[in-house]
Amino acid sequence: MNKRAEGGEGEKYISFWDFFVWTIVGLGVVISVIIFYSSRIDVRMDESKILAARIVDCLVDGGYIIEDLNFNIYETCKINQKIIEDKREFYFSVLIKNETGVVKEIKGGYGDLEMQCNLKTKEEQFADCDKKSVYAVNSSNKEQKFLIEVFAASNQLGKRLR
Repeated sequence: MNKRAEGGEGEKYISFWDFFVWTIVGLGVVISVIIFYSSRIDVRMDESKILAARIVDCLVDGGYIIEDLNFNIYETCKINQKIIEDKREFYFSVLIKNETGVVKEIKGGYGDLEMQCNLKTKEEQFADCDKKSVYAVNSSNKEQKFLIEVFAASNQLGKRLR
């Protein structure tokens, strides 16, 4: 009944067109994988925004500044001091001001990144930075107002995927 199954003549060889289609599909997969794994991931701006937001969220809760201004920023904000200080790829500064002037200034990380942000041009090797300013009041004395300025920088270029 089924002459093709009995003779099997049509299934011995791959036709030219079958070979051509499988070659195109294979090349498409190989080229896609090469393009994906050769690209660099640049997360500097995202990391600087996350670091600045994390510090602001740690110091201000619901519009109120934390009670004790004599704090260790690394412990209070749960920031890994070893990564910030040793890798030379991160920097942050925090200025807490009231009506009379600067109440507290905190800096951490590789200070050269702040200068790179001020010199920022279209150069890819410079750090990306983020600034956040937030107003807050003292929870026990609502007349006491503070301005918290946070500056964060990251120069951690992503690595190539392997």
